[in-house]
Amino acid sequence: MLYSQTTKYCVIALATLARQQSTHGVRIKDIARDTGIPGPFLARLIPLLVKAGLLSSRRGRNGGLRFARPAAEIHLADVVRITEGDIFFEDCLLTLEACNGGADCSLHSVWGPLRDHIVSFLEETTIEDVARAALVGPKSTRETAHWAGEGRPGVRSEVREKEPPDEGTE
Repeated sequence: MLYSQTTKYCVIALATLARQQSTHGVRIKDIARDTGIPGPFLARLIPLLVKAGLLSSRRGRNGGLRFARPAAEIHLADVVRITEGDIFFEDCLLTLEACNGGADCSLHSVWGPLRDHIVSFLEETTIEDVARAALVGPKSTRETAHWAGEGRPGVRSEVREKEPPDEGTE
C-alpha cells in the first residue's frame, strides 16, 4: 500500500512524541527538529490529530503537545483513517473502479486477502509499538536514518551502524 506523505509524517510525529513523552508538553518545533519533518508542514498536520482526539495542544509556559489518550490505545488504522479516509481500507489497489469484493472484480481473489492482512496489521499495531520499534529498530536503513535525522545539524541520531561481518567464519 502506498501512504501519503501526510500519513507518514503523522505516524512519525506521533511515535516521536510517544518516545519523548514527559510531564510537560512537547513543542512542534522539537518534533520537527528530531524527525526532519518540515516545521510548517507539521504545524498544519497537528490540528488534524487534535481534532480527531489523538492529541491535545496547549499554549503557554507548560504548553505543547500531549496525547489525548495513551499511545497504546492509538492504532495505525486510526491515523490512516484520519489522513486517508475510510476508503483506503476498502479501495482496490489494482483497479480504477471501486471494488466491492464481488465476482465482478477479477483481481479481488489476489488483492482481497493481502489487503485484509494489511488492514489487520494497521488495526493491531499501536503508536506505542511503533515508538518502541523505532528505539530498537532495524540496523541502519534509509528510512531509519531519515527518521533519526541523520546528517542534519543539531539532530541526535539513534541509528545503529551495521556491524561488519566476521572475517573468516562461515
